[in-house]
Amino acid sequence: MVDAIVRADPAAVLITTYVEDELLAFLRAFARRPTPTLLHGVWSPSVPGFLARAGAAAEGLMWSTVIGTYADELGLAFTQRYRRRYDSAPGRASAGIHYDMTHLLAYAWGSVGRPWDYAEVAKALRASVHRGVAGAYYLGGEDRRGLTYPDDTRDASMAHAHLVYQVQQGRNQVIAPDEHATARFVPPAWPA
Repeated sequence: MVDAIVRADPAAVLITTYVEDELLAFLRAFARRPTPTLLHGVWSPSVPGFLARAGAAAEGLMWSTVIGTYADELGLAFTQRYRRRYDSAPGRASAGIHYDMTHLLAYAWGSVGRPWDYAEVAKALRASVHRGVAGAYYLGGEDRRGLTYPDDTRDASMAHAHLVYQVQQGRNQVIAPDEHATARFVPPAWPA
C-alpha cells in the first residue's frame, strides 16, 4: 500500500480497517517512507493503549467514530469511574457505548415492567431519548438506529456527534464538530 501511495501521491488516504494490528503495520511502514498525504483512519485508534503502541508513527493521524465517549462532564466522570474500577483507560469508543446500551435497555425494561414483553420493550426504546456518555440515543426514526450529528440531523440533542480526532503530541484530540473540539487541526509534519 505504501508503494501505491508513493506512486500516486494522493492528498489523503482513508484507512478503513478496524483491526488495530493492520493499522499499526500500515502506520509503521508509512513512517519509513512518508509522503505529504493526510492519513485518516476509523475507530482503531480508540482502543486503549493504541497511541503508546503506535508511538511517533501515529502523529498527525486523523480518525473518526460516529459514536464515541464525549469529553464532557458525563464522559469524563465515566472515564474516571472506569479508571478507578479497572485500573486502565476505557478508550474513546467501545466501553462508553456498551455502558450506554446497558442503561438504555435497563430504562426500557423498567418502564414497561415486563422485560420479557419484547414488543413493549422495543416500543419503549423507540419512544425515549437517552443521554449517555457517548451522546444522545434516539431510536424512533425510520431506520430504528441511533442518529449521527451533524450527518443525520442538525439536532445534537437527538444524536451522537460524529467525532473527528487528530493525534497531536501523542494524544487524541477532537477537532470536529466544533462544539466538542479540544484542539484545532494541525497539518502533519511532512517531509520536504
